[in-house]
Amino acid sequence: MTSLECASSALSGFDRNAQSLPDVGPVPPKAAFHGVIRDALLRPPCLVSFSGGRDSSSVLAAAVSVARTEGLPLPVPVTMSFPADTASHEESWQHLVLDHLGITDRIVHELHDEMDIIGPDATAVLDAHGLMFPMNVHFHRRIFADAAGGTVLTGLGGDELGNAARERWTERSLAAGDVTGRTLSSLSYHLSPRVARIAVDIARTRTGDVAHPWLNGTARRELRVLSALDRASEPLGWSRVLREWIPRHRYFTVVRDSFDRVARDTGTTVLHPFIEPATLSALASHNPFVGVGGRRALLRVLMGEDLPELLVTRKTKAEFGNSFWTDNTRRFAQSWTGGGFGDIARYIDEDGLRAEWSKQVPDARSMLLLQQLWMNASH
Repeated sequence: MTSLECASSALSGFDRNAQSLPDVGPVPPKAAFHGVIRDALLRPPCLVSFSGGRDSSSVLAAAVSVARTEGLPLPVPVTMSFPADTASHEESWQHLVLDHLGITDRIVHELHDEMDIIGPDATAVLDAHGLMFPMNVHFHRRIFADAAGGTVLTGLGGDELGNAARERWTERSLAAGDVTGRTLSSLSYHLSPRVARIAVDIARTRTGDVAHPWLNGTARRELRVLSALDRASEPLGWSRVLREWIPRHRYFTVVRDSFDRVARDTGTTVLHPFIEPATLSALASHNPFVGVGGRRALLRVLMGEDLPELLVTRKTKAEFGNSFWTDNTRRFAQSWTGGGFGDIARYIDEDGLRAEWSKQVPDARSMLLLQQLWMNASH
């Protein structure tokens, strides 16, 4: 990661080694999703990182369906439970899904402050691999150990894929013939040369709108430009977003690499069915211009009727901030007297960072900086 990425937790641009996905023609998205999961089930033990949220529940439901259809060992859901962190509680959703699927065998890790961002699991990962994005990749370290030599399935990418589906409003408006001034403005933007799109995006985003109060003016100006470059690179059309943009964007390639590296420590393979190439290619061929229509529609295309409707329409989401930022981290943050960031310091507003870290739970995007500070102080 660059110094600015470490300071902001904002990854942008494309991985020069990543390739766009080929157009493989029409493939049923559900079949492709199940195919990825079948590969995992064939490398047992197969564990599913399961919180009870829509994405991990979708992966678990699909894995159970494939296993039962093909006579394979059932996947085992693994849950990280934080009894003292009420914002993270999802037990009722977990039981809704498990009862619906008829699953009784599961692993539950009852934790307290072990997932702190400079706690034992996090520092083991930092010592082995250095600073990693996302800052909470250590959350899966115990799950990978549970599956040593086998496979772990995650719901990573479900949110991002759902957002991409929802944001295809320009394409849907054009296809429906419901063309408004907003539609024409968006179409004009997408058909303009890239340099013009970049200029438009820079003009739309004032430096002060870059919401990282711990960054100085230099960092905010650079983020403003990088954000504009990112937006200007996003193509028109669902198929192109899935085949050209998502597989190559550094957010996805860096996150996948982080998971892979930690999983390899225990000889474990990790797969993310929502964003594996087979799923993306199949979804790209499904209504290739307008896409699936939104978050709920995406789940229905991939899952059919395999999930309880109450879960598909769920609007809430668990928060784990208090489990990542515990008293241990608060004490370390309060002991900071300035400096200690090396090259990253040129982007830091120390007063702003101190104010951010004094909050009960700071912005998660500032937490990589604390991990970097710990590494610099400990090595």
